[in-house]
Amino acid sequence: MVKFLGVPIQFTIVFVLSLLLFVYLLAASASERVENRNINDTNNTETYAWEDASLWICPLH
Repeated sequence: MVKFLGVPIQFTIVFVLSLLLFVYLLAASASERVENRNINDTNNTETYAWEDASLWICPLH
């Protein structure tokens, strides 16, 4: 069995892909929330820390 850093390569691949999908979906959710907040209330441009962080982490958003 092929291992990467002592962990089976199949587990490593699934873990990395799952992490990438999680980050992408988190940033998509944050982006949608920020856009909806800006459309509904033009005076409130405040964002939450998790929204800023997820948008910063994801290169596609």
